[in-house]
Amino acid sequence: MKKVIVSSMLLLFALAMQAQINLNQFADLYPNCVDNEPSKIYSPDEPFVVLPEFPGCKDMGNTTEGCKRQMMYYVYQNTEYPNVFDASGVQIKGTVLVRAVIDRCGVVKLPKVIQSLSDQQDAEAIRVIQSFPLMKPGELDGERIKVALTIPVSFKRTIKPKEQKKSYDKEDFWDNWDNWDY
Repeated sequence: MKKVIVSSMLLLFALAMQAQINLNQFADLYPNCVDNEPSKIYSPDEPFVVLPEFPGCKDMGNTTEGCKRQMMYYVYQNTEYPNVFDASGVQIKGTVLVRAVIDRCGVVKLPKVIQSLSDQQDAEAIRVIQSFPLMKPGELDGERIKVALTIPVSFKRTIKPKEQKKSYDKEDFWDNWDNWDY
């Protein structure tokens, strides 16, 4: 019970934080920016690489963990969960991993599924990643760089197929009138 209460409180806190976040925080950072020059794509693991900053990171302490939370919350809020079932009728659940490059303008480019679940879930994961707001680009030695990120999109919500609603039969109503307790 305590876990449920704590989880609920954390979710409410996250919702409150999200309501205050300006997703256009970096829209004016580099106006008219176009990044079409070929350049090295850095890995987040490389030394001295400053990771791209998702809007709202400063509200979460401006830490790597806070930025990941903001990004994952955005993914969670913007993912539509398709009803995908395997041949035996069991809902397909799991995580789609998408590798995307955040370019020197803070735009998501080249999203690619590197761990798949189903065509519908893969397409939804790509759609969500492509819908990311502008981010503050990654940096190395004070210069903007392209950084490749691997972003998980979780499809673990249980979706129950809708049951057929029983149609209203006027005759049933009147036939059962005498059985009502009132």
